Amino acid sequence: MDRWIVALAVVAAVAAAVAIVPPGGEAARGIRVEQVRGWSSGRPLLLRVSVEDGGTRHWHAPASLTIDARDARGQRQRVTARRAGSGPWALAVVAPMQGPVALDVAAEGVSARLSIAPAATTPAFVLSDDGRARMDVAVEGYVLTPEVGGAVLFNAGVEHATKTVEIRPDDPTLAIGPERSTLDACGMATLYARAAGLAAPLVATIDGRERRFRLPLVPGAVTSRVEGETITLAHALGGVTAYVIAGDARGPTRWLTASLEASTDRASTVRVALLADEQWAVASTSADFERRSGGWRRTPPGLSPCAATPLGDYFARIAAPTPPIPSIELAYDGAARALDARDSRRDRTRRVALWVSATALGALSTLMLAASRNRDEALDREGLTKGSGSRKVAAFGVIALSVVAFAVAIAVQLRA
Repeated sequence: MDRWIVALAVVAAVAAAVAIVPPGGEAARGIRVEQVRGWSSGRPLLLRVSVEDGGTRHWHAPASLTIDARDARGQRQRVTARRAGSGPWALAVVAPMQGPVALDVAAEGVSARLSIAPAATTPAFVLSDDGRARMDVAVEGYVLTPEVGGAVLFNAGVEHATKTVEIRPDDPTLAIGPERSTLDACGMATLYARAAGLAAPLVATIDGRERRFRLPLVPGAVTSRVEGETITLAHALGGVTAYVIAGDARGPTRWLTASLEASTDRASTVRVALLADEQWAVASTSADFERRSGGWRRTPPGLSPCAATPLGDYFARIAAPTPPIPSIELAYDGAARALDARDSRRDRTRRVALWVSATALGALSTLMLAASRNRDEALDREGLTKGSGSRKVAAFGVIALSVVAFAVAIAVQLRA
């Protein structure tokens, strides 16, 4: 009987521990797929993929991934992509297909199957000259960043054509040149600006009238210059990965990454080729395109540049609003699905363990009650203390219950 008590106690202890801390796998890894919102049939589909451990904030870009796509017409294509830089995403572009598109994504031993339907409407850029100031400045690439110079265009308006403008920095950490220029037939002048601090104010004087401006200075941003068939990126630090997205009047058509190599004596730069149908491009050190810069290859529709000089068209291009990039939305959360599957396995294990523990404890209690009613007849005949055998069984029972309680306490600590 003592052996049965010990065996039932061990079964109850193990089952109780399993019920509190059920096994089911340490990691719930899955593929996370996000897409640029607003995709429509016949347009490129922009995706970014990472591998995530469920229940954590650990995302990382897979070393390589494969995407098998199939559209509504049965057309198929395979897309491969590789990790670039140290970011958490691998970028992929699916060539134009007719929606909805079924995707099979595989990377690092995990896979995902999803379907993406086209959006109801396709965004389009609507630009206008309304509200533009008569006297303003435009920075090449939209922003400057400390320690990286860039071109600045000053627009005084055609009424000040051929006049002289004096532009001086209003902060000792801002260097510009030249500080004195003759405005062209469009009333424009170009200069170079380089900020060493965190401020970029300047003062422009025409006919004795002063106007103050503050150049858009964004620390940590990558500056850009669209020139011909390329966009040139620059950053104060080397070894930075820049994310680039390009598109046409209907929205994004491609994205990619570019690495800015380290340089000892100047800003790190890299040139990225643009495709023939790409009208604009923007770049950022963030995969979410925060602190972005960029530009248009040609003056976008809706703006009316001054045609008298080359600077007129150039000013219209770099003063045009930043192309509005649609937001990025979640298309498939494989880690959450893997986490739910792991929790389901643990719940099933917990229920079975609770039944086993309850059955073992019930049998142990029944055995102890039965043992407590037994009498040790040999000891009774000799006149010794009655019930010593029962006390022995009770002692084993107390030890057994202590073992169960200890196992439960350890499991609770492990779960915490």
